[in-house]
Amino acid sequence: MERTTKKMIDRKSGFELGDHRNEKFGMISFQGSEFGGIDMRNTSFGHVNFVQSKWEHIYFSNVHINMIQMGGTIFENVIRPNANESQLLEEPGTEGWVNVEPVVFKTSDLSTAVFDSCNLSEVELKNCNIDGLKIDGILIKDLIEKHKNVLMSTITSKVEQKDEVKIIAKKCVGLKNIFEGSFVKDTSQELAKISEEIPSWINRRVHYGIAPVSKLQDNPETHSYLIGIEVSDFTQVPDGYECLTIPSGKYAVIHKSPTINPGDVYGVWNKEWIKSDEGYTYEYFYESIEDYSKRTNGEDKDFEMDLCIPLK
Repeated sequence: MERTTKKMIDRKSGFELGDHRNEKFGMISFQGSEFGGIDMRNTSFGHVNFVQSKWEHIYFSNVHINMIQMGGTIFENVIRPNANESQLLEEPGTEGWVNVEPVVFKTSDLSTAVFDSCNLSEVELKNCNIDGLKIDGILIKDLIEKHKNVLMSTITSKVEQKDEVKIIAKKCVGLKNIFEGSFVKDTSQELAKISEEIPSWINRRVHYGIAPVSKLQDNPETHSYLIGIEVSDFTQVPDGYECLTIPSGKYAVIHKSPTINPGDVYGVWNKEWIKSDEGYTYEYFYESIEDYSKRTNGEDKDFEMDLCIPLK
């Protein structure tokens, strides 16, 4: 049945279509109807019942789907555009217009969903509940735990006698300032810039992260952290930096290889070790301050580190 005498030519298919552009439809039953050759670009659907409907050869791009209930729904033969990058200069939905941006699922309940014979390469899960999530019948949490155990087994620890170390360092007080502010980023950049002004700098391929052994470290407001470099003497100290001496002595040395999460080394402890109540716990980074600066600016770089804890 023809609902309009107005006609238009569809640019994508070249077919002549009935022209219902910008019209409004409401309170209509299409139950059992068939739709084909329909241009639905820029349309809106609200309070629509699609139960037991079938959709084939549908072009979805820049579509926003919100508040959908889809129990028992099957998505089959869903494909990505055959292009490496988006081309958005032509009229949307026509030949020459391609959108390869990621498909995003947000705040959605996909529990009990089944992905069968799907290409999930480079899929990223963020802030998701993965309880019961399985890959080929194996719980993903078990795989993660197994992987973590393998990595943790590569962490080495030993007791070493360390020599005294002279350090020029910049200090920051307060956990919030250390981790939420720009202290780490700014200090690493600053040290990289002024490196030539410190001729007593001993080894430019390493740097230090330092925390005093003190009860003040237990308070988030008084917790302090220093970023520094080893020097042979304190004759030239840049403004804003302080001098400290890490005493010689016996230290527990826990090594972080490039594949280990930095936080994991802090969970390693031998019950036979007795921590000193003075001195400094320090991180010895096997990377230049320039590489450290790049890492704090978001460059994805693996690094090695020794965590050194003073012992009695």
